[in-house]
Amino acid sequence: MMQRKNISLNKYLSGGTYYWYVQTIDTGLAKSNWSAGQSIVVGADVTAPNISGVSSAVTSSTATITWTTDENSNSSVHYGITNATTSFSGISGLRTIHSVTLSILTASTFYYYNVSSCDYWGNCNTSIQYNFTTSAVVVPPVNPPSGGGGGGGGIPKKTNQTLPEFDVDFSEVSSGSLQVKQGDVKTFSFNGETTHKISATEITVTSAKLIIESEPITAVLTINETKQIDINSDGENDFEIKLDSITLGKAKLLLSKLSGADIVAREETEETAKKEALFDVKINIENFLKVVKSGRDVIAQIEVLNVNNIGQVDVLVEYAVMDKENNTIAEGSDTLAVEAVASFVRSLTIHYNTPSGIYNFKVKISYQDIVMASGSSEFRVIRNYEIIIAVGITAIIIIGIFFYLWTIKRKEEKDIGMLKRQINKLKNKKRKKKYGRSKNR
Repeated sequence: MMQRKNISLNKYLSGGTYYWYVQTIDTGLAKSNWSAGQSIVVGADVTAPNISGVSSAVTSSTATITWTTDENSNSSVHYGITNATTSFSGISGLRTIHSVTLSILTASTFYYYNVSSCDYWGNCNTSIQYNFTTSAVVVPPVNPPSGGGGGGGGIPKKTNQTLPEFDVDFSEVSSGSLQVKQGDVKTFSFNGETTHKISATEITVTSAKLIIESEPITAVLTINETKQIDINSDGENDFEIKLDSITLGKAKLLLSKLSGADIVAREETEETAKKEALFDVKINIENFLKVVKSGRDVIAQIEVLNVNNIGQVDVLVEYAVMDKENNTIAEGSDTLAVEAVASFVRSLTIHYNTPSGIYNFKVKISYQDIVMASGSSEFRVIRNYEIIIAVGITAIIIIGIFFYLWTIKRKEEKDIGMLKRQINKLKNKKRKKKYGRSKNR
């Protein structure tokens, strides 16, 4: 049965000419010949992304700017209350549908903004200047109590307000500010999914006592004091918090993202992904006795299991031959669709100059850029001269065994011959004796 295979190359190849060959291995481990050489010419990308569909959605304190591009690119918004647009917010990830939320804006204020996007190769495009006006703060009206003895107090009418999921989201912005009074709890996030909290437990005229969670961290700040916080206790600070001012019992806090924030975001994203998806991998070396001659291929049967059965998903399978010091001898990778179980054979060539010894065939499974499973299997590499020596030693051992057995057999035959001669002597002696007696009679 003929099957058509395809392998995706890096979509961000540099401009130039690339050459490639293919070889197939069937389920019986039989290999085809290498194909004829092929080539492809990749042109250098010098075209900036095309920006279209710029729009804004505002509240009294936020504005969400959206636009699209015709190729994967990053997202940046410059904005301000003058056309100088000195403030900035952006996202470094590459995408075609862009959305950036501007926070901590002033209500009922006219803002200018423009958007820009740069592709992988640094080709950038900036839009014309746009504007928006934030909405006014909506204060819920309170009905005055009606007069008369039988009348009851009026019930305040509730108004629906769209609030951001987090007060500060470091996956969207690099800094933000909070207004808190004693007893307030504000939220922030590093990856746009996991919630962390800041609780104002005590505010005086000159200081504020804060508890920062998930794992509780207590910070006491005086006005204009800044403290850096390590939220995940990995030794690298994740964000800094400054007490800017305190007015009428309300503290203004300024939060700024630090380099460790990206590590927290990645860890929290990985944790979320691992709760949803779980994989396992098994490796079996198919070479006889798990021994590979230098210059030949090590052949591995790889089995990837979608343990949580989350449906068919694409996973990245990276495999490599490594020595005991974890130096890479040979490597390869494939992207595979896995529904329940995917079983396949992969081979890597062991170079002629590879020293003999024990090596590992290691496999790593990644899903959504997160390593979900890994495994390894040992095998031995031997050199040509070792084979000659092994054959010579084996031959000497076999010859020695045969010589030993021949010697034993010769000795047994000699002993048997001597025993027969002695028996014959006794028989002859007995006959002579008997003949002598008969003659005397």
